[in-house]
Amino acid sequence: MFDWLSWIHWLSAFRYASNMLAMNEFRNLTFCLANDTRICPLTGLEVLHEKDMDFTTEWDLWKNYVGVQDRLGAIFMIVATQMFSTMTELETLIKERALFVHEHSSGYYRTSTFFLTKVLWDILLVRSLVSIIFSMIVYFMTGLDRNVNKFFIFLLTVFFSSLFGSTVCLFVAATASHYGVALILVILIYLVMMVFSGFIIALKSMFDWLSWIHWLSAFRYASNMLAMSEFRNLTFCLANDTHICPLTGLEVLHEKDMNFTTEWDLWKNDVGLLIMTVVFLILTHAQLLRIKKTN
Repeated sequence: MFDWLSWIHWLSAFRYASNMLAMNEFRNLTFCLANDTRICPLTGLEVLHEKDMDFTTEWDLWKNYVGVQDRLGAIFMIVATQMFSTMTELETLIKERALFVHEHSSGYYRTSTFFLTKVLWDILLVRSLVSIIFSMIVYFMTGLDRNVNKFFIFLLTVFFSSLFGSTVCLFVAATASHYGVALILVILIYLVMMVFSGFIIALKSMFDWLSWIHWLSAFRYASNMLAMSEFRNLTFCLANDTHICPLTGLEVLHEKDMNFTTEWDLWKNDVGLLIMTVVFLILTHAQLLRIKKTN
């Protein structure tokens, strides 16, 4: 038999936790504005980085070779921007951790209620809005291939990257009670993932006993997804309509150890990114339960 009383109690607790979260964000108006408007200067940096990038994909010897490298650099910079920008949430999450311990011990709501509220409203809602605005500005102003399917792949990957970064910060905030310690842990996690992304150091040049770490790099999944989506159907031809095309996008991907043969080679990157996000969410919930037992 369905327990209506428990359901009503859970809804009341969920509403209370949602109101509490909204009030905390409203009170910290400076953080809200900084978190939502950060896309403006970051977008400017992306545009400056790509101001000379030609999206017509015409091959003009050295100039367009640099253009190919600029595309790859822009992709990596976009992913890094989405990951590192989530660190602005750490200080607020640390403060909410103390509030959660106090209100949970007072019986206001369960751990699962607080966790679900945080994921739905503070992570999914905020991340989706910021990712949509960021993608609509950056994608077209950086001169990436103007294709509807590629744009939505870009939007989805940017959202997953931002979502992953938020879950990492949430997990670290649930683990460490001091802001300085939490900040160091997040930076360490991101730096290791950046090194093993394949963009900074070639994976072939690393020790064999360390090469397996690239499977745990969210930077690699996100960067590979965007690079494959951008280059898979491109052909770089000589200028002046000579119809001579000395370079293809697939050759660029092969040079960067991104072998694209089937659609699964593309989508497995977003799947891997999503799996890592779910794993960190599970670990976060486990850490919140641990806080409950020790307080």
